[in-house]
Amino acid sequence: MREGLAVAEASGVTFDEGFFEHCIAYLKKAGYHRSSLHQDVLRGIPTEIDWLNGKIVERALLLASGRPATLPSQRSSRPGDQVRCAGGALVGSQT
Repeated sequence: MREGLAVAEASGVTFDEGFFEHCIAYLKKAGYHRSSLHQDVLRGIPTEIDWLNGKIVERALLLASGRPATLPSQRSSRPGDQVRCAGGALVGSQT
């Protein structure tokens, strides 16, 4: 979530003070559950990670436009790679 917020802020989006903490508190209220992404990994079916995390990485790279990478998303798509490689097998790979 921090990565997405950093990319949004670099794009000119502003958030109220304490927005991140508010998001975390909201998520904690949901209690234990398996996200759709987790369910997809368990079932061995393609996930939506490229759509979710991929757009953050895409936007971060667009913001860099030839400058040195300053946002985590500009240096790595590791969260997506980790989901795709769950259990040592590629899951949801589009290539």
